[in-house]
Amino acid sequence: MKKLVLPLVLFFAFISISSAQLGFRGGVNLANQSYTNAGSGFELTGKIGFLLGVNYEIGFANTFAIRPGLEYALKGTSITINGADANANFDYLEIPVDLIYKSGSFSVYAGPYFAFLTSAKSGSIDIKPDHSTLDVGLNIGLGFNISAVGIGAKYGLGLSNISDYSTGNASIKNNVLSLYVTFTL
Repeated sequence: MKKLVLPLVLFFAFISISSAQLGFRGGVNLANQSYTNAGSGFELTGKIGFLLGVNYEIGFANTFAIRPGLEYALKGTSITINGADANANFDYLEIPVDLIYKSGSFSVYAGPYFAFLTSAKSGSIDIKPDHSTLDVGLNIGLGFNISAVGIGAKYGLGLSNISDYSTGNASIKNNVLSLYVTFTL
C-alpha cells in the first residue's frame, strides 16, 4: 500500500492545475443489502441514509476526466427475521475513483470504489466484528451540471462479501442508489 501512495501523489502533482476542479457532493442514499445463504425467514427492505463528500476532478482530452474522491456514506438495510424487525446501519469512508465522459452539461461515469467500515450497529448492538472492514464495488452514474452546481444519480454495486461470520456460507453485499447535488469550485 505504501508503495502505491508515492506514484499516485506524483501522478496528480504533474497534472495541470487548470484542468482540475475541487467539488463537494451531498445527498441521500437508498441503501439495501443482498443476502445469500442466510437461511429462511429473512425479508429485506431498503433504508434511507446520506452521503457527504469531496472530490477532485482532473480533465484530460476534451471530454474525459478522472475523479477520485472521499465520501462518508451511510448504508445498510432493514431486516425482518421471522417477524422481528431490525435495522443494520453501516457507516463507511468511501474512496470512489470515477472515469467520466462529458458531453455538454451531461456526464456519464463509472469506476471502482473502496469503502472502509467505520461503524456497524443493529440498534445498540455493535455488529462491526461480524463484518469485513473493506467493501469493494463498482459505481455507475449520470450527472447534469449548470455552471458550478449539478445534480446526479449513481448506483453502487457491492462486489465483495462483507460478512465475516465464521460459520456457514452467508454472503452480504451492499447495493446503494444515491441521489445528490454537487458544487464545484
